[in-house]
Amino acid sequence: FGSSFESWSAMAQARTATGFQSESLGPPRVACEGMDGPVTSYLRWLEEFRNRTVARQAQHEVDITALKTSLAATDDEIHLFRRDVATGRQEAADQVNELRGRLSDAFAEMAQMTRARADGEAKAAAEVSALRAQLGMKGQEMEVLRRSVSDQVASLQSAVSTLSSKVASQDAELERLRKQEELRSMWGENTAGAKIPTYTLNHTGSTMPYGNGR
Repeated sequence: FGSSFESWSAMAQARTATGFQSESLGPPRVACEGMDGPVTSYLRWLEEFRNRTVARQAQHEVDITALKTSLAATDDEIHLFRRDVATGRQEAADQVNELRGRLSDAFAEMAQMTRARADGEAKAAAEVSALRAQLGMKGQEMEVLRRSVSDQVASLQSAVSTLSSKVASQDAELERLRKQEELRSMWGENTAGAKIPTYTLNHTGSTMPYGNGR
């Protein structure tokens, strides 16, 4: 059986090489006239195998075409996605740059406001210090003026007291002089020209009649 199988295999290969038609002309045809049963079965199996292989290859080609189409669509989507990503990145970069600019402006404005506030506080502190110094000087001047006025008032009070004493002394002296004149008038009328003894006042140097002519 081994020799017959080998001869059958060789004949099957020859039949396969010459008996099948090309794929473009349709399914292969096998000439089975004058062959025994095993060869016919083998040729049928080969034909079925080839048909399955052709069908699988066609399916593979369809799948490959579909994959290529899908890959092309995927490439387009990837291209669009990349473009969208690039656009989004550019927009994000622009927004970030804009935000950085705004933050820089805000920080610059805050720094300017801080400097202005510091300058204002320093100026206000200087003005307050100057006002305090002026207030202290005015207080000192007022204290000096108060002391001067107090001294002047005390001096005036002393002068007024002295003048009051002098006025009282002069009033007393005038009263004594008035009484002396009255006594002189009285003695002049009683004695009709007689000399009236007098005495001298030590503190005024004036003279007054001594008693009633005794």
